[in-house]
Amino acid sequence: LATAARVYTENDGTRGCLVIEAARDCETDVAAAARGVKGVIRATLRDYVAVTHPDLAEQVADFMDVALGGMSAAAREGWSEERLLPVAQAGREAIKAMLATD
Repeated sequence: LATAARVYTENDGTRGCLVIEAARDCETDVAAAARGVKGVIRATLRDYVAVTHPDLAEQVADFMDVALGGMSAAAREGWSEERLLPVAQAGREAIKAMLATD
C-alpha cells in the first residue's frame, strides 16, 4: 500500500492506477482488458494469502481491492503521497490484525 501511495502520486498528468481507472470505464475493449488484469492481480494476491491463511484469503483480497481503489481515486483527486501514506499504514495494520486472528 505504501508503494501504491508513491506510484499513484508520481505523475501529475496520470495520477492513480491506470488499470483501476480503466476498469471503471463503460463496456469498451480497454475496460474489459483492464478488468481482466485487475482480476489476475486480485487472484494472485488471494492465492498468496491462501498459502498461510486460506480462510482469510478472500477477505484480504477484498480489503486490498477496496483500499487500492480508494487510494487511486484519492490520488486522481489530487491527494499527495504524504496524505496517502497514513492511509497505507493503517491498511497495513488492518491486514496484520486480520491475519493475526487466524
